[in-house]
Amino acid sequence: MKSKLFNNLFLPAVMIFTLIMVTGCTKTNSTEELQAEYVRMGTELTTSSIYAFGDSLTSGYSYGTTNDTMYFVKGDTSYGTFVAAKLGNSVGTSNVEFTYPSDLTATCAGQAANNDFTCYPNLTHGAPFNLLGVPGVRIEDLESSAIIRDYFSVSAQGLFSLIVRNTSNTNSLYLSSMADQLVLAQPTLTLIWIGANNILGPTTSGYVTSSGADSTPLSKADFKTHLEALISKVKTQTNSQIILANLPSPTAIPFVTATNQALTNGNVIGLFMVENNVTDFQMLSSYGGQILASAASDILAGTKGGMNAPLLDSDWLSEAELATLNTRLSEYNTAIDEVGTAYNVPVVDMNSVFNAMISGTETTTGMGLNFENAFGGDSVHPSETGQKGIANMFIKKINETFGTSYELYTP
Repeated sequence: MKSKLFNNLFLPAVMIFTLIMVTGCTKTNSTEELQAEYVRMGTELTTSSIYAFGDSLTSGYSYGTTNDTMYFVKGDTSYGTFVAAKLGNSVGTSNVEFTYPSDLTATCAGQAANNDFTCYPNLTHGAPFNLLGVPGVRIEDLESSAIIRDYFSVSAQGLFSLIVRNTSNTNSLYLSSMADQLVLAQPTLTLIWIGANNILGPTTSGYVTSSGADSTPLSKADFKTHLEALISKVKTQTNSQIILANLPSPTAIPFVTATNQALTNGNVIGLFMVENNVTDFQMLSSYGGQILASAASDILAGTKGGMNAPLLDSDWLSEAELATLNTRLSEYNTAIDEVGTAYNVPVVDMNSVFNAMISGTETTTGMGLNFENAFGGDSVHPSETGQKGIANMFIKKINETFGTSYELYTP
């Protein structure tokens, strides 16, 4: 009886334990096999369908030189187009060229609300676009088919609408996300540079807060979750190779770093500034912050910075705000590296290129970029020269990863 009871209890228990162990091993093997597949995919490159995915840095967004209110999104001067040209593949664009904001006004938005899309100039272009660069987009927007947030103006909503559209009906807006569009395209090589607006949005607005339209609420963990979701989606739903790029520091653009020196050269010693609703006089040599380029002309003209017209909170970044932005930037770039490692995706170090320009001319891209030649008139977005330098960084990473020898751009 005792032996029989032992067999009735012990043997099934052994079988259950064995099943659990086998199931656990199978799960481990599946994970290992998936990682092995990522490694295998990392050695094969096909350039027949190249896509660039990101924000205004990807779209070719730049400042017009003939009118200070004129902006252009020119896909033909995007790093994505430049990379594709060197790799021997033509790349489509989100639009050949359209003017911002005159083509994307509240009138256009109103007409679109009434199903009249005639004032959107590129609704006749086929979709999905090879150049999925949406000005203003943040990393948490990639799975959204309808972005409605305070920091998106009507015009920015229009930019999103122009690029992210249902492919079966060119007059359908908000029907598929950026990530969906990318998967639908089935690219063979995808260049991803995303997340800059999570840092540059509050940087260029002069506000770094824990809430509100220009806040930096996204933690490293949340940033990583969104990025990992994108990379996993592309890896599992396409056969595309992926090249990632990390993000530039908020202090590595002339919009932030060039103004203090320009004011000092103009014999400006100190200014009245508002911070947290308190006005105080700050000496430029010791306050530790940065005045944004958007305020420079008014300061030099004597119309801003005095006791009766102090710099607004939106005109400058305090030392504490800069520290917050740089800490978050470091966390985001660590997350990018971690995702790249986990999915066997190479990461381009754009951060070091931009940092090198703070003190002069960088020597990594082969284009000799500096604050004078790398940026457009708004001192934020890359010029054509800057975009070629960025393209070179992607091409160098492609050559390093796949053993190719594609040529770089030269000055």
